[in-house]
Amino acid sequence: MKLMKQDEILTGGELCLFALTGILTGLIITAYKSGLKVLSGLMRQLLTFTQNNPLYSWLFVLALLLIGLIVYLLTLHDPDSLGSGIPVLYALIDRKKKNKWQRTLPLRFITSLLTVGSGLTLGREGPSVQMGGLVGQGVRELYAKEAEPRYFIGAGAGAALAVAFNAPFAGICFSLEEMIKRFNKKAVCGSIVTVFFAVIASDCLLPNVPLLQAVPKFQILSLRQYFIVALIGILAGLSGCLFNFLILNSNFLYRYLPRQFVLPFTLIALLILCDPRLFGVGENMLEYSLKENVGLTTLIYFYLMKLLLLALAFGINVPGGTLVPLLVSGALLGNIYGTLLANLGQIDNSMIFFFVLLGMCGHFAAIVRTPLTAIILVWEISGGALAYMLCLVLVSLLAYMTAEFLRVPPFYEYLYDKMLQSLPAKGEAPASTLKS
Repeated sequence: MKLMKQDEILTGGELCLFALTGILTGLIITAYKSGLKVLSGLMRQLLTFTQNNPLYSWLFVLALLLIGLIVYLLTLHDPDSLGSGIPVLYALIDRKKKNKWQRTLPLRFITSLLTVGSGLTLGREGPSVQMGGLVGQGVRELYAKEAEPRYFIGAGAGAALAVAFNAPFAGICFSLEEMIKRFNKKAVCGSIVTVFFAVIASDCLLPNVPLLQAVPKFQILSLRQYFIVALIGILAGLSGCLFNFLILNSNFLYRYLPRQFVLPFTLIALLILCDPRLFGVGENMLEYSLKENVGLTTLIYFYLMKLLLLALAFGINVPGGTLVPLLVSGALLGNIYGTLLANLGQIDNSMIFFFVLLGMCGHFAAIVRTPLTAIILVWEISGGALAYMLCLVLVSLLAYMTAEFLRVPPFYEYLYDKMLQSLPAKGEAPASTLKS
């Protein structure tokens, strides 16, 4: 029998610390979600006012410019609060860099609240994951300095994703598959305890409901129909590769332009004013096919515009996440594919949303390269129906294999490698990742 290493043994004291990490993470992420709801509501009211009074359109542009200026000044001397923040956690886990969580945590909270809540195509989940990881880092440094950092940081990150998506099982899978990358007793039990207490703490403040509600029951597919399921898996893999290529190289948009936040915030404000449907990350687009679906041309337009808006923000490391944007893009891809099948008479219109879910699953698996988390996440946020689990598994696997075959790097691992290359050598002064 193989003996466990010393750092893999779970003690009662550490179990209590994992619970503390979960409680603090649950409270912080719930406060973050509540703040986003308030700020987003105010910005929507301002957008509606400017739409009804075109002479005051400049107010919306001015508001976004002011937010951009505030965020720029706050992040000027703390590069770790820029972007999605997940690669920073990788570096902390691998002990490749040091971080003052006491500074980065509140900065990440404030700056991501401003950018995501202002209507940019950025998600709350990436910043939430970083904040959860920083909570884990803080608990470890204060009470368990000898403990391996990956367990507390990874557990906190998974707990934050669980609260952000209202998906506890996906949070546990994300913690193990993407962050800790180990499946020993401490990793599994620590993640489960942290996620459990985070969700309980969150439920005390906000109701825990699935991200997608009123999901219909789908008819069981025949074996011969699995061909069209397999095809959406391959298409999601190709779309995920396109997503990674465009977003990871989005800094080319500013090659000959100033890189302060003024330009992207101005461009995004003008695009939103031209089409208010582009406001925010686009979670409402996930449920288009459940209501009065938009046309095929409009779906393609939204797919392309959401990529552009995300690229504009991500190109200069604006604080905010990409997990929800990649799910929205996957949902739009699935809607396009399902609508085409319905127009060709291959499926009923009621089945279009089924392919929306498959598109989300395949996109997540291809982009982040975590197929198990993709399956569990989509299964949970859609209410946990088991009837189509096999289809999710097939799509996740094919999308993952397509991205691997094309040798497109995983999204966050690419950012992590790029960040490591930019870290100063010993003895050099650290440089900000945001150029002026």
